[in-house]
Amino acid sequence: MPLLRTLLIFLLDLLRVPFLPFLVVRRGLARRSVRWVELDLEGTVYFFSPRQSFLRRFLRARHRAPFVTVRGVGRAIDAALELPHVHGFVVKLRRLRGGWAAIDALRDDLLRIAAAGKELVVHLPEGGTLRELYLASAGTRILLAPEGTLSLGGLSVQSRYVKQALDRLGVELEVHRRAEYKSALESVSADAMSEENRRQLTEMLEAFYGAVLEAIARARGARPEDVRAILDRPFVRPDQLVAAGLADGLAYEDELAGVLEPGERTRTTPLGRAARIGRARLFLPLRRPPTFALIRVEGTIVDGDGGRAWFPTLRDEIRRARADRQIAGVLLFVDSPGGSAQASDLLHREIVRLREKKPVVAYFANVAASGGYYIGVGAPEIVAGPLTITGSIGVIAARVAAASLFEKLGVKTEVVQTSPHADLFGPHRHATPDEHAMFEDFVEAHYAAFVCKVAEGRGRTPEEVEPLARGRVYTGAAAHALGLVDALGGLEVALDRLAARAWLSPRARRELELVHLGRGRAPVPEPPREVVEAARLLGLDLVLDLLNLAHMGGSVLYYAPGLPFEAQSKESW
Repeated sequence: MPLLRTLLIFLLDLLRVPFLPFLVVRRGLARRSVRWVELDLEGTVYFFSPRQSFLRRFLRARHRAPFVTVRGVGRAIDAALELPHVHGFVVKLRRLRGGWAAIDALRDDLLRIAAAGKELVVHLPEGGTLRELYLASAGTRILLAPEGTLSLGGLSVQSRYVKQALDRLGVELEVHRRAEYKSALESVSADAMSEENRRQLTEMLEAFYGAVLEAIARARGARPEDVRAILDRPFVRPDQLVAAGLADGLAYEDELAGVLEPGERTRTTPLGRAARIGRARLFLPLRRPPTFALIRVEGTIVDGDGGRAWFPTLRDEIRRARADRQIAGVLLFVDSPGGSAQASDLLHREIVRLREKKPVVAYFANVAASGGYYIGVGAPEIVAGPLTITGSIGVIAARVAAASLFEKLGVKTEVVQTSPHADLFGPHRHATPDEHAMFEDFVEAHYAAFVCKVAEGRGRTPEEVEPLARGRVYTGAAAHALGLVDALGGLEVALDRLAARAWLSPRARRELELVHLGRGRAPVPEPPREVVEAARLLGLDLVLDLLNLAHMGGSVLYYAPGLPFEAQSKESW
C-alpha cells in the first residue's frame, strides 16, 4: 500500500508539470496579495475541535454558536507567517468562554506573531471581560470600541452548601476522603467551607489573577500594582484604559481599516484563506509525513458508557496506537477533573504499556486533576500550561443515606440478603460502625496506591510525594516548581518534546500529522444550557457527577468542585 500510494502521487505530480508556469504565477500572485491577515475570535475556546454529531454541528452552525480551537488557530498562524509580504495581523476579539489554560495557550499563539516581527492589532468591538483583555495584551496595538462595556473586577468562585436543605429532607451523604484538601462533596456533606479548601481556593485565585496581571503589565510596560488598581474595578470605561496605558486608542469596527494604514485603502485577508495560500505547494510530497496519535481524555472518567472519557473507548484507542506501525508517537491530551478510580488505574496501566513501545508525552489542558493526573503520570513526560489546574492526589468515597426521608414519607424497606453487608449501598439505612471502618480502610488503600503510582511515574519515593498529595490542587506553574510536571507551555511545546523523543528532524516536525484514533462515537447528549446553568447556580453541577460515580460503589478520584478552571470575572455570561 505505501508503494502504491507513492506511485499514485508521482503520477499526479507528473500531470501538474505541463501547467507548472501557470501554477507558479498564480501562487506568486496569491502570496504577494496578502498584506494584512484578519482573524475573528468568538465563542468557547477549545484546544481541539469538540466531538459532535452531525445534528449538533448543523444546529451549532444554524444558530451561529461559534467556537475557537487553539490547535487550528496556531497552525493557521504558522502557515500565514510563511507568506513573505504579510505586514501584520488584525484580530477582532468578541466574547470568549472557556478555561484559563485554553485562553493562555491561545495568547501564546498570538505572541508568535509579534515574535516574528509582524504587527498585531487587536480590536475589542464589543467590550469584554478580563479574558478578552488578557488575550488582547498579546497585541502590539490594542483598540477599544468607544462605548464598549469592560466588565472586570477580578476573579471569584462561589460554593453553595446544601447540607441543611438535605437534612430537612432527611437525606445524608456519608463521605470518606483522603486527605484534608479533598473537598469534593463538601458542599453536600458540610455546612460551610473548610479552612483547607478556603486556603487552596484563595491561593489558586490569587495565582490565576496574579499571572494575568503580571502578563498584562509586562506587555504594556506598567507596574502590576498599577494594573491591579484599574482591573479591580467592576466597570472600566475604554477611555480610562487608554489613559492608563492599557490600550492604545478607540475605534469602531467600521473605522478599523483606516487605522491599520492611515491614508491607504487597506485590504485584509481572512486567516483561513491566508493559511491555505501559505500551505500551497507546487507538488505533492512523495513521502508520507510522520504521524502522531492523539488520545483525548476529556470529561469525567467512567467505567462504562455515560461520559466522554469512557474507559472501553480510551482503552481501545491506546491499544490501537500501540499496535499501529504508522504511529511514531502519542500525545496524551488530558482535560479531566477525574472520575472512577478503577478506570483511572486501568488506563494508567495502558499508558505504561504504551510507553514501553512508543514515545509518549502527556499534555495537561484546563484541568488534569485527580483521576486525570493519575492517568497522565503514566507518561514519561508531562507538559502543562501555567494556568492548568492539576494535582488533587487523593481519593473520596461516599454513599447516600435517605432513611430519615423514607421515614417521613412512610416508606418501609424490606431486605432479603445472604450477607450482612449486601445492602450497603441501599439508601434505606445508615452505615454501621464496622462498615465505616471498612470504608476508611478501602479509601486509605486507594490513596496509598495513588501516591505510589505518582512516585513511580515521577521517579521519586512515596515519602517525597505524600506531602505534595493530600488531595491538594496546584496551578501548572506551581506543579512544575514541585516536580509534578516536567515543562510549561502550550500544545506546540508538548509536540516538540514528543518529536524529540521520536527523533524527528526539524523539517519532519513541521510536516507531522496529528490523528485521532477514535471510532467516531457520538458524544453523550448534553442537557439544555438552562439546566446546566441552574445546576451551576445551585452548586450541583459537579456534585451530580460525583453522586453518580459514588452510586457505583467504588472509590472516586475527583478534584474539588468550584475551582476556577473556568473562573469567571465579575460579569457572568
